[in-house]
Amino acid sequence: MFLLCVCLFTGAQQTPVPEQDEMSKPFPGTQKQLADLLKLYHEKNLKELEKMAKLVEEVQADTKKDTQYVISLQSLKNLEQIEKLSRGIRDRMKRY
Repeated sequence: MFLLCVCLFTGAQQTPVPEQDEMSKPFPGTQKQLADLLKLYHEKNLKELEKMAKLVEEVQADTKKDTQYVISLQSLKNLEQIEKLSRGIRDRMKRY
């Protein structure tokens, strides 16, 4: 049993370590994958910005339409949705 452990331990130590130059090189396809991911994030940001703009227009129209100094429940929900969308966009833009 002891001999088996020693053999496994010495065998594990003899694994080749890649040179520094090999470690600094990106893996094949990494740059393309990053570019594809950034393109996907950009498209998603544009869609969510359009949705945010629509929600802002709805809140603005509801606010102008109301004669009382209160805000409707639907406007509050729209404002929460705008906040959620803006957080998602900001987080994606901060990543890369």
